[in-house]
Amino acid sequence: MLLQQRRKIVAPFAILGTIATYCIKSTFSNYTPATAFVVPFSLRRFYLSSSSSSSSSSSHVSSIRSIIVPRNVLFMSSTNDDIAASPNGEEEHSQFDWINDKEQWKTKKTPKDFSILSWNILSQNASTVIKNETYSYKGIDIPPPKPWEYRMPQITQKIHDINADLCCLQEMDITSFESMEPIMKKMGYEGVLQKKESSHPAVATFWKRGRFQIFQSLKVRSRTLSVLLQDILSPNSSLVLAVTNVHLEGHPHKIAQRVQQLHHALGDTKHVTHHAALVCGDFNCQVYSSACSSYLRCGSVQPPAAADDDDDDDNVLLEWNQPIPPTVYAIPKHAYNNTLKSAYPPSLLAKSPQDYFTYIRLPQRFAAGLDHLWYTSTSLNCVALKQIFSSEQERLCMLQNGLPSDHFPSDHLPIGAIFSWKKEDTTLPDLRYVASPKANLDKNKSASELLEEAEELKENLGQKQQLELEYLLSPIPNFVPGQKPTEEQKIALKHQKRRREVLIKDASKDDCVVIERIFKLYREASKK
Repeated sequence: MLLQQRRKIVAPFAILGTIATYCIKSTFSNYTPATAFVVPFSLRRFYLSSSSSSSSSSSHVSSIRSIIVPRNVLFMSSTNDDIAASPNGEEEHSQFDWINDKEQWKTKKTPKDFSILSWNILSQNASTVIKNETYSYKGIDIPPPKPWEYRMPQITQKIHDINADLCCLQEMDITSFESMEPIMKKMGYEGVLQKKESSHPAVATFWKRGRFQIFQSLKVRSRTLSVLLQDILSPNSSLVLAVTNVHLEGHPHKIAQRVQQLHHALGDTKHVTHHAALVCGDFNCQVYSSACSSYLRCGSVQPPAAADDDDDDDNVLLEWNQPIPPTVYAIPKHAYNNTLKSAYPPSLLAKSPQDYFTYIRLPQRFAAGLDHLWYTSTSLNCVALKQIFSSEQERLCMLQNGLPSDHFPSDHLPIGAIFSWKKEDTTLPDLRYVASPKANLDKNKSASELLEEAEELKENLGQKQQLELEYLLSPIPNFVPGQKPTEEQKIALKHQKRRREVLIKDASKDDCVVIERIFKLYREASKK
């Protein structure tokens, strides 16, 4: 019954020519009535003009407040494993160390700590689209963004002021990367761009040369980029950090695609050596009520428990006020075993979104918790969090005028944190082994599932290794395992064995793990 009412709350969408406009509004009792959340769909391009009256928004207060953050789903504190939500936002805020200007970043951070910044910097292409469109709010024309030549110095100055050891940027195309890379190098950074031959906005990850060095680059996917970085300040440079930078699907209805993108990205890191993982970026869904958050925190998105009462739908997980489609529940579990936590407490963002929003385009049209930062809590401590706004005056100005502005270059605000290793020696477990599937789990999989995993693993190897595997995994003509081979078949089997030994001998330690796993998957599949 309530579920039907909830579906009616979703704002209608209109199609104007070929441009789809989506805007989903929700109102909390502690908002000003005009405040509304905007669903991002290539966020800055698709909007409906503000036309809701205070009375129409207020009529849904009681029902929306009870469903926007489902009970027992995502109300987690970032400092302990138990589900918790402080009744007082200010009290919960005070439980965390917040850092603001560059001096605080210096004083809060010890030499053994490392810091990270994540920021959607608004691509050149997106800002051009905004510039060619007219936006109006309450009869006031909203000025278009400044050109890239004006905004880039502001972006690099912000990065310089924060001076984080890791810098994960979203919406960076090849042109902006090439213009920023020399400046980043002068500031001590090395970096890699997700796509080097595409004008479509991508993600880029930078790291300080004095703190990290590249350990391994992993597969580049359409929406994510994962790199393995060696912490050169750890004992014998032994600790490896997996950093996954994402800009997930922006269409509000494509919930399953966002979770699938995370699933594939985490699958890229689970078979390689690393001792901690960070997942950050523009998720295009809210950290306190989304399938992506549930997936990261719990390992998988669990179907809602059957309610005894038809009116008891509190356990139904909603994303942008939409029920999660059943296809999401079938997405395989990731391999970090409930160790991933959101650095920014979802419960705090849920109760006071107007105080912690990270995206705003039009005045009073903001979204809190679109930009996420997750970490493996078994290996990292979250020392401090970056304050979203430098001052209360800045927050109010952004609410009143929207972004970007003459003084701020993007429609997203940067997030960040300082982390420390839980152990400063080599006793931290290798998460590759935690992540690797156990043999007894293979018995529950079908042959097609086993072979699908093998194909995904092949993509982590080099081209020559993949070609050699194709040969080694191809069946010998007319040979039936378990039967006595002919002389020709014996020769072919010995030849395959020698080439397999050479393949494993020449492979790196991490590649050996992947190759052995592929052979095992094929063996298990042949038994089905």
